Amino acid sequence: MCFSARYGLLSNFSFNANYTKMSQYVHSVSNSGVNLSTDIWYPTDIIALPQRSNQFAAGLSWSITKDILVTNEIYYKWINRIVNSRDGVRLMMMIKVEKSFLEMEQVMVMNSIKKKMENLLDG
Repeated sequence: MCFSARYGLLSNFSFNANYTKMSQYVHSVSNSGVNLSTDIWYPTDIIALPQRSNQFAAGLSWSITKDILVTNEIYYKWINRIVNSRDGVRLMMMIKVEKSFLEMEQVMVMNSIKKKMENLLDG
């Protein structure tokens, strides 16, 4: 599910915001029981429920010229039901993964400057 909105404050300045909700039904679980790091994909079941994440983002865009766009966005994301195996468990020899569930929050700021370039193949 995703919602987004953009509002033009001036002819060359705008504000945007969005919300995204996602679910993941297959978990990547790291195997720390061997010297080589190996990940396995583990499907959801009654114990390992689907991973859920929600993300909000808001940003400002400023068109300096018709070819240059400057943007600044901030993201806030939280994830729950992250499946994590216990340390030292050998996943390849187990029928069921011993699970512990984690939650995580992230905040990220992204700044960018974009410049339109002419097609280099035209000549």
